[in-house]
Amino acid sequence: MLMLSTIASVGVVTMTSAQLVDLGPPVLPDVLSALLDAYKPLLSGFAQANLPATIGNCKEANAPTNCTDIGNLYDVKNTFYRVKARWISGINTMRLDDIAVTFHDKDGSMALTVKVYFAQLPVSLLVEACAGVLGCATFLDTTKSCCGTAKTVTMTATAKCSERPPFLHSFVVGNATISPGIAFTIDVFGHTFKVADITSYIIQGVKDSVGKFVATQGFTLVNSQLQSIFGDKVYCSRSSRDADKPPLSPVTMPPTMTPDAPATTGPPNALQTLKPGTPTTKV
Repeated sequence: MLMLSTIASVGVVTMTSAQLVDLGPPVLPDVLSALLDAYKPLLSGFAQANLPATIGNCKEANAPTNCTDIGNLYDVKNTFYRVKARWISGINTMRLDDIAVTFHDKDGSMALTVKVYFAQLPVSLLVEACAGVLGCATFLDTTKSCCGTAKTVTMTATAKCSERPPFLHSFVVGNATISPGIAFTIDVFGHTFKVADITSYIIQGVKDSVGKFVATQGFTLVNSQLQSIFGDKVYCSRSSRDADKPPLSPVTMPPTMTPDAPATTGPPNALQTLKPGTPTTKV
């Protein structure tokens, strides 16, 4: 497993994990965003090494190896055509571009927006042209018509914080979008048809595979790194940290006292104050 050096930067000061532990448990919302940003290359490399290359119907059309079989991504027959999206590959070309985290002040629960980039996402498409009683004939059987290169998937998700390991858990993906979208048209016997937009079906497959990876292997990696840096305790919110600190005991100052004036003793042979009219003797 890839591991981070247990070094963290705080401001412009670089500190070892031992020094960070000596500072006491951190408030995780105060440090997590910066740490995740620093971890992006690590997480991208880890994802590329552990995600499947392909998801879909692994039994058809020579699906690339390291394939997770979830059946056809899309299979719809119309009067004039049948479209089948058998599998999508390139899942393991994922690069983590951005993670934005918003924390709930009360308990540290998180709302995340995750952007991942795929260098390529070829889809194995079978398109058949149909003509009623004449049946259907293969019109297109390729991986080059959809869905090309340079796709960005944006996912929203939620997660929870615990103050003991594992610190991050319960990752759940909500919505996901892909840009640019995935749609194409075909011409069958002179009729141009916009084939039903298969974006939602493709994105569901990507969302399921990436979401499962983040919730399991991804969070396991991040939690191990957080624990190596901060030890076995964090705070999920500032209010939790403040409540955990013992209150300061009031300090009672002694009452103000006026010191007695010290007695004055003159040195030997000191001249005494003479009463008026007392004669003096000259030596």
